[in-house]
Amino acid sequence: MAACRASLEELNTKPRHVLWAMIQYTLAHSLGLLGERIGPPSRFREAADAFRASLEERDPVREAPVYSLTQVNLGTSLRLLAEATGDVPTLDEAIEAYRAALGVPLPAEHAAIHAQATEGLTASISLRSAPPPASPGGN
Repeated sequence: MAACRASLEELNTKPRHVLWAMIQYTLAHSLGLLGERIGPPSRFREAADAFRASLEERDPVREAPVYSLTQVNLGTSLRLLAEATGDVPTLDEAIEAYRAALGVPLPAEHAAIHAQATEGLTASISLRSAPPPASPGGN
């Protein structure tokens, strides 16, 4: 992750290079994996921020599969953060990201990306509709 952050600093100029977006994506993915494996949940927020930064440099028409997959991964980072913290607005952001991924037209060979988005959206909506967990002590 340190190498990604150092590379981002080196490339942090306008206009940004497509390499910058690729490094942001790699950093985001790494942060998400760390959040899943060892925590803390704040890693998911960092991952979401990096996925958003990558999306700023992506063209949804010219780079449709990558753009859509980045939206899926943004949604997943936000959903995992919401699961860990119970934050409903974050869960709503995840739902928006999954819907954005589904809104990108993709050729048939990239149908798996939309399937991932549908799965994440379904899980997020289900989580959104679930009753809150019972408090300790049974009250």
